[in-house]
Order: sequence, then structure tokens, then C-alpha cells
Amino acid sequence: MFLTGPAAVAIVNDVVVAAMKDFRLQTDINRPRVDALGTGMAIEHPYVSQSHRLDCSFTEASFNTSGIPGALKRYALTAQSFEDQLVLDEKGIQVDLFRHISDLVDPDTNMIKAKRVPYATIIDAFLLTDGVSLSTSSIANRTQSFVFIKPVLISLGEEQGN
Repeated sequence: MFLTGPAAVAIVNDVVVAAMKDFRLQTDINRPRVDALGTGMAIEHPYVSQSHRLDCSFTEASFNTSGIPGALKRYALTAQSFEDQLVLDEKGIQVDLFRHISDLVDPDTNMIKAKRVPYATIIDAFLLTDGVSLSTSSIANRTQSFVFIKPVLISLGEEQGN
């Protein structure tokens, strides 16, 4: 149960595993400047590469259970085992993001019913950062950042609002 409506939920194997306060999906496209010979004038900006990132934050309830499960395996018994998990992870995790929005008002109870609307699926996400912020008289926050290889794509029907 959520005390406040999360901005999104992460679902793994059809189970809600994390309620996010906020998230940010970002695609960076690298188009370096190419100058004409003998001048400082740009003649083109060709496509060279792309990178993709997901940044998300959560209300921290427990260090062991908050964030996206499986993103970082901290249960290693030694520093070497912890490093092995990072080096040998070739697949990453899949994160399905769903927006948590109001659906309708129940006429009998006058309560707002919520529904989850698919937002994006991120395949092969690899953790870049995992941090916790705790200060006096405030709720603890956890932040995680991921890099992923495949861009988030939408179907033609979704693009047209269908």
C-alpha cells in the first residue's frame, strides 16, 4: 500500500517491486562538430553514438529492500565476490515502468480508484549509482541510476495517441 501515489512503479515478473517518487529517462545523441578545412565554420554534425540513462528515486523504508531489486547484489560475503557480481553481470535487469494515475471515482464510496498505465520498458539496465540520503527530521531517500543499451521505443499507435 502506498501512502501517496507514486510517480511510477517498477514491475519485475508481474510483481510491483518499487514505488518511485520520480524518474527521468534520458537519451543522449552524440553529434560532434566537423569544421571545414581552413575555416572555423561547421559543415556538419554527423551522428556518432547514443547513450541511454534512467534516474529514479524512492522513499527509503529499508536499506535492504528499497530501490529496484536485483540491481546490485550486496549480499556478497567478500569484496572480491561483490566485484565479481559487477564484472560478470552481462545481462542487467529489465525494468517495466508504469504511471500511477487516477482512473475514476467510485460513486458508492466517493474514493478515487487508481490504475497503472504502461509507460516504458527498459531492457538490460545496468546500475551506475546507488545512493541513500538521510538527514535529521526528514524521510530518507534512495536514488539509483542505470545505463541501458537499447533505446525506449514506442509503437506507431502510441505515437498517434491510440
